[in-house]
Amino acid sequence: MIRPRFFPKNLLPTLEQQAIQCAQQRISLIEANAGAAKTTTLALRIGEALTRGLAPEQILGLVFTPEALEVLRQRLLELGVAPAVMRRLALYRIEDFAQQVLTYWEEQEPPRMTQMHALQPMMLEAQEMLSQRYAHREEFYLEIRSHHVALSQFYQSQLRLKARMDLRLGEDEDLFEKAALAGVTVTDFLWAQQYERLRQSPYEGVLFRGPFDATYDLACALLDQPELLAHIPVYRVIVVDELHDANEAAFQILRALMSRQQSYLVAAGDKDQVIHQDLAAEATYLY
Repeated sequence: MIRPRFFPKNLLPTLEQQAIQCAQQRISLIEANAGAAKTTTLALRIGEALTRGLAPEQILGLVFTPEALEVLRQRLLELGVAPAVMRRLALYRIEDFAQQVLTYWEEQEPPRMTQMHALQPMMLEAQEMLSQRYAHREEFYLEIRSHHVALSQFYQSQLRLKARMDLRLGEDEDLFEKAALAGVTVTDFLWAQQYERLRQSPYEGVLFRGPFDATYDLACALLDQPELLAHIPVYRVIVVDELHDANEAAFQILRALMSRQQSYLVAAGDKDQVIHQDLAAEATYLY
């Protein structure tokens, strides 16, 4: 085994931690229970990369919650990474990372709406457009409801559809089957498609973003136009905490970043700690 060069303060890493710290394979996945020092192990990997001369800007750390981001920063400081160096590291919630990339690409940053109530006028407008569009389609029976419960259900449905990257209907796919597999009603599925047509104008671009829309927009952009990856910095080391909370949209971003052969990934998670099922999080991304 390669000997580590980064020696943390106030900690004697286990042999297993040292092996991950110095891992040479391109992809290392860590599955461990709560309290198994997964975040500390990821911080050791970052410290090792820095000690071996990698520029902080070439190291990307991704998490899924603000709390996890704060814990990762704290671990780095506790292990001896200088505050000035830590501030140069690219450490983000994945939604914030996606937003930063999109802001760099876009000529004008669209408004960000973080609460459902701010999105209600657009949701209702999309519903009205949907109602008119299918008014004479006898094969569809759409339950058009605009009360708070219906709006709340739709809000969660469109979040789930985008997290699963399920909004697009292929030529050989059945609408009713796809909606059922996604766990949403046909009305909400079609409503979400209409909502996206309203949100993303073919002439003006993205008009607004709600919660987690940046992750979805970046994932779609990288799938539709892989050449856009050239406009994202090359990260030599990528660490991901809470991988059990990844969904398909986040996974597509990570897959694009890892398509560069010079990038190395260390990711950690716990299949028993999935907390974002409402955003289509799946522990299967650990395997």
